[in-house]
Amino acid sequence: MSRILDFLRRYIGQVIAYIAFAALLGYFSANPDWTYFPDDRALIKLSLTHGGQRKEACRERTKEERAKLPPTAKPPKVCPRERHPVTLSIWLDDKRIYLRSRQPMGLSKDGPSQFYQRFEVAPGRRQLKLEIADGGPGVASSVQVRELELMARRVVVIEANHGKINVR
Repeated sequence: MSRILDFLRRYIGQVIAYIAFAALLGYFSANPDWTYFPDDRALIKLSLTHGGQRKEACRERTKEERAKLPPTAKPPKVCPRERHPVTLSIWLDDKRIYLRSRQPMGLSKDGPSQFYQRFEVAPGRRQLKLEIADGGPGVASSVQVRELELMARRVVVIEANHGKINVR
């Protein structure tokens, strides 16, 4: 008889524990109320990876330089790998909201520069201007201007795709 009672206590205890866990899980799946993003704001996400221009252009090796190299390593050109840092400015309705300069990634500073940022802004018709300087000091930058219709609780993404900046 005591075996049966032990058996029942054990399984009834497990059932109670499972019901309590399910009730707790059910409560926290719906409560407390939490809003990911405010109802009266729009979101602009910047996710950009852009490679700066090379610091030095490729050049032909001289005959003396090629003579010093072993026969298996005689490429005709020398292309230094280091790149310029990239500076990115974002303007929203003639007000600068972002200005950052990023060094190229990689041990040889030959990789792209990465940018990631979120901007909460008021919804409405806005003018977005992107300015990228990737050729070092004194080199003109590329500028793109877009008209955007920002809606409340919507996300606009600024990204790079094959060297072209996309806003979607």
